Amino acid sequence: MNNIKNVQKLIEEGQKVLATHIPSSLGFIGYPSLDLRVFSTWRTNCLNFLEINFPSDCTYFRSFRDKVNQGYRGTVFAGIEILKSVKKDLEAEGLIH
Repeated sequence: MNNIKNVQKLIEEGQKVLATHIPSSLGFIGYPSLDLRVFSTWRTNCLNFLEINFPSDCTYFRSFRDKVNQGYRGTVFAGIEILKSVKKDLEAEGLIH
């Protein structure tokens, strides 16, 4: 499977992570609302892909590692957008590094 397909798969898996959102019945804000097992698996897969395909000092890798660190919807949305940027650049220029 090529890198563009791999990134698309990670984007789709990120959407599945978002689908695990369970709002607090008490209306609490500030607690992770996503299934942490599903989130952790997705995050690990994304970091592994980025680390294998880009240098560790690459903006994609650093941004994902730093921004996608907890099971909040906002962090997963940020991760998906980073992955979309990776995909766009791979499609446009065939970038690997």
